[in-house]
Amino acid sequence: MRRPDAVLRARLGGASLSLRLSLSLAALVVVALGAVCAVIYVATAANLEARQQSELEEKASLVRHLVNEAEPLADATGLRMLLEDVGIGYAGMMLHMAVPGSAPLFVSPGWTTERAPRQRVMQTAMRWDPAPGDIIVAELRLDTRADDRLLAGLAATLLVAALAGAAVTAIASHALVRRGLAPIARLAAQLRRIRPGDGTLRLETGARDRELQLFVERFEALLREVDSAYAQLAAFNADVAHELRTPLAVLIADSEVMLSRPRTDAQWREASGRHLEDLRRLAAIVTDMLFLARADQASAARTTWVPSLASLVGEVVDYHEAAFEEQRLSVRIIGDAAGSVDAELLKRAVSNLLSNAARYGRPGSTVEIELARDAGETLRLAVRNEGPDIAPEHLPRLFDRFYRVGASGEQTDGHHGLGLAIVAAIARMHGGRPFVRSAQGRTEIGLELVDRPASAG
Repeated sequence: MRRPDAVLRARLGGASLSLRLSLSLAALVVVALGAVCAVIYVATAANLEARQQSELEEKASLVRHLVNEAEPLADATGLRMLLEDVGIGYAGMMLHMAVPGSAPLFVSPGWTTERAPRQRVMQTAMRWDPAPGDIIVAELRLDTRADDRLLAGLAATLLVAALAGAAVTAIASHALVRRGLAPIARLAAQLRRIRPGDGTLRLETGARDRELQLFVERFEALLREVDSAYAQLAAFNADVAHELRTPLAVLIADSEVMLSRPRTDAQWREASGRHLEDLRRLAAIVTDMLFLARADQASAARTTWVPSLASLVGEVVDYHEAAFEEQRLSVRIIGDAAGSVDAELLKRAVSNLLSNAARYGRPGSTVEIELARDAGETLRLAVRNEGPDIAPEHLPRLFDRFYRVGASGEQTDGHHGLGLAIVAAIARMHGGRPFVRSAQGRTEIGLELVDRPASAG
């Protein structure tokens, strides 16, 4: 079995996250240590140069002092003796003194005409009366090879320290990063076991992994939503198969019966009428399913300004007048409102609600359609009818697809159970929601719509 970290590396396409983080940390350490080492090296070199310059200046000052002391003697030999007595040539310091155009008055041991590459030089001219022109020139040379060797050794030490620090950091950080990413590797191994519709798996993390816990909680919520959607899809597919199978089975059986022996023209016309009724039912189911599919794609309603929703509802009431008269029902519109809605979609929702009220309303009663604007931008449309109460266990599922409940709680075969699902979809397309209440012989079903500004058509 593959280890979780190997699975994680495979998922990351080769190089593991821990390796990349470790190398990144090592590179960061190299840059940081390199910067520190560079600062140390530059500071040390600057200090050495300052010390060398200070030493040259001190020797130059001493030479000027000796020249001033020897001036009353007016003797080059006396000046030479003073310079030899103070040991001007020690510790790599060399001196050359001469009157311009004359032989040197003093030359330190090891002095060469050509200047060595590892020497720091300072020239100074000073007044000396015994010299022609009253000027004597002193040239000081300081051997810097010892300081250069010190700088070279320091550079090598700093480089080794930086590389060693980077290597130690890379190894330590790789171990720490792998340890820190171990919960992610365990999560990856758990995620590999997830299957669609499996609601039993629960992701586990350590108690100290608070950041991961937030991710796990959100991911588990997403898994529950996916499981719920998967279950709804499975139920929806079963309902669709059932709804389509029944009329198709009737069509097939009736066609087989009609073809089993010769029939008269009247019998064929009667069979064709039955077939046409079943085909229309199939077409209605397919049409409603296509509408719901578009609504599920989060398509928003194309709204226009409607100055009177009561007038719009009145048009739908006129369309259902015959059905209400057949059921001996009267209709009353209460209130009015104006707003931005999709008029055609709202008519369809009202038509489905009125069909539902006509189907279950108590004969001789009044169906009320209430229109109002709640606080804010919410439009409210409710259809109330008198009749048997809907059992509380059915209310949460009343807007599910293909869910049908008769007056006594039994399934009814008169309709295919998509009317209220379409009402709920239209409410969502307007940014609202459906609602239902049923108690004490009165049932109220409706929808709330958000009054949005009119959109382009």
